[in-house]
Parts: sequence; C-alpha cells; structure tokens
Amino acid sequence: MNKERGIFTIELAMILVFASGLFVMQVNSSISIANKGKLQRVSYSLATILSERKQLFNDEGDMCKNESNCTNAINMMLDIAKSSLSRMSGTFDSNKLGIQVEELTKVNNKVTYVKKTKGQIKDCNIVDISGSGHLLPKTSNDRYLPLYQVSLCYETPFNVLGVADNEMMNVVSSSISFARI
Repeated sequence: MNKERGIFTIELAMILVFASGLFVMQVNSSISIANKGKLQRVSYSLATILSERKQLFNDEGDMCKNESNCTNAINMMLDIAKSSLSRMSGTFDSNKLGIQVEELTKVNNKVTYVKKTKGQIKDCNIVDISGSGHLLPKTSNDRYLPLYQVSLCYETPFNVLGVADNEMMNVVSSSISFARI
C-alpha cells in the first residue's frame, strides 16, 4: 500500500509542476495581451489626432513642413501617450515607452517620407510606411492625402512571475491614418 501511495505522490507532483508551468505561461501571455491592448487604444487615438490636422491644428496636413512644428507635435503625442497609459495602468513606467511617428506625403508626384522618434524604441522592429506612396489616395482637388503612422513601443518583462532573470520584450502597436483635409 505504501508503494502505491509513493507512486501516486510522484505522479501528482509531476502533474502539479506541469500545471503550474502552464499557469505561468498563461499569466505572462495575459499580461502581454493586456499591454498590447492598451498600446493599441493609445496609438489609434494618436493617429486619429494626427489625421485631424486641419481641424485641430489649422494646417493642411504636412506636419513636418516646419521642423519645430514637427518636434512639438511628437513631444505632445508622447506626453498624451504617457498620461493615457499611466491612467490605464498603475505600474506604467514612462521611461520604457517610445514613439515613432511617420508621415508620407506626395506633392507634384514626389513622395516625401519623414520619420521622427522619441523615447525608448530600441529593438522594437517597427515596420515603416516609406514604400507605401502608391497607397496615397487622390482627392477631387487633384491632391494626395498625407498618410500617418503612429507606433508605440513599450518594454515589458517577458517573465512577470520572476522565473527568469531580467528578460524583457517590446510590445509594439502601430496605427495608420490618412489626413482629413
């Protein structure tokens, strides 16, 4: 009887180790998905703000025509992202957030691409829109709409429960929007 009890204990221990490993993986995935969702909401909001340049900023959609305007817009968007994410999460660290804003315009059949970054975007693997000039729609005024992409990158611990040492991963979210002019 003791022999059977010992085998049962060993089998139970192995099953519990396996089940706890699955639990740890599920918690890590859930936290990563939650962070991705927050970044998606904020990047979409920022892309929408950029697309309303004429209504909100009284310009014609060329954000980086003037370098100081471009820098101010990037700083403003990063501040909005930081404040939004800090309200959504009590553990948000603004030093781990980075933003990349891209603008693609076409004037006189010449495509202009501008990319501005700020904050932590190292190793984020953001796909740029530089080769997407053929996607720019032409308006009835014989003008092409500018295209904006806002990408947010946030560094999160890969292993939240602490089984591994300082493994970090970058969660990236990008949103694309055409200007409304």
